[in-house]
Amino acid sequence: MKKLFYISVLLCISIFTFIASSEVLLRISGFEPWKYFSIDLNRPTVHEPDQILGWRNKPGKYQFPPYHPSGEKVELTFLPNNSRNTGKPGGDYNGELIFVGGSFTQGAAISDHETFPWKLQKRYPSLKSLNFATSGYGTYQSLLMLEKIMPDLKSPKLVIYGFIVTHEMRNIAHSSWLEPIAKHSRQGNIYLPYVTSGKDKNLIRNRPEKYIELPFREKSALIAFAEKQIMEFKTKNRKQFRRLLTGKLVQEMDKLSKVNGAKFIVALLQAEEKIKKEYISFLEYNNISYVDCSFSMTKDMTVLGEGHPNGKMNSQWAECISERLDSFIPE
Repeated sequence: MKKLFYISVLLCISIFTFIASSEVLLRISGFEPWKYFSIDLNRPTVHEPDQILGWRNKPGKYQFPPYHPSGEKVELTFLPNNSRNTGKPGGDYNGELIFVGGSFTQGAAISDHETFPWKLQKRYPSLKSLNFATSGYGTYQSLLMLEKIMPDLKSPKLVIYGFIVTHEMRNIAHSSWLEPIAKHSRQGNIYLPYVTSGKDKNLIRNRPEKYIELPFREKSALIAFAEKQIMEFKTKNRKQFRRLLTGKLVQEMDKLSKVNGAKFIVALLQAEEKIKKEYISFLEYNNISYVDCSFSMTKDMTVLGEGHPNGKMNSQWAECISERLDSFIPE
């Protein structure tokens, strides 16, 4: 009996020593307990939860203070239908120009009038520009948004999907994306809809997933480390299919647009040259229209103190996209 007692005590001491030493070693190596990213409380919350999409734009008019001493305040307006304000068409319009995508297309960190969907509204007054792009969205969420809004549109003529390469990891809910969006959230952990590949490489839609939450993670580096390892293990096999699945999602968007009488165009806004060439080959092989607007993101093309594309870059995108649209839209 005493022997069993001593063994139990020794086991407890060993476990405690292992946990304590692991905690110390992790902290020495720079790994910290879970921390939410610092949030400026002067900046309003502009998104709200959505059971299907994960989150959506929150209707309202918002003002953000400048991101840099030399910058200007940012005015952002989301309409009751969750789209961003793009100005008004010229009187009676004869069709709708729909935009979907992430923060580059939405126009994060810039005012309404600086976004390229606003600029394209001014260029094509015969169409009504509708910007349903949402910060943080990937291709799958953009498809889900398109499926949601299409039944309510009167006369969709063109659908433009703004693609950047980071959409690939968002589509598969990889841990490298689930972790930062969880750390950015003010409203608790965020659920992300995602897709995976079936045995015959078919597209499988999955219920929204969130980053794991273990007790005491904000106190213990070991717990936070365990969370990270669990999520990396859980999502690592998805990564190899990210490009295949993104392509299939683009095909779904193309089909959906055509069924509703609209032309679908992929606007390549940001991608490394090698990856961009892969997508261009894919799009051309599948007869999907595209426009290459992946310009260099130099300092003068970004919002100082924030990093997203500024109004100058959006003007370049508007000009680039309009060169493609001119062949579809009569003067």
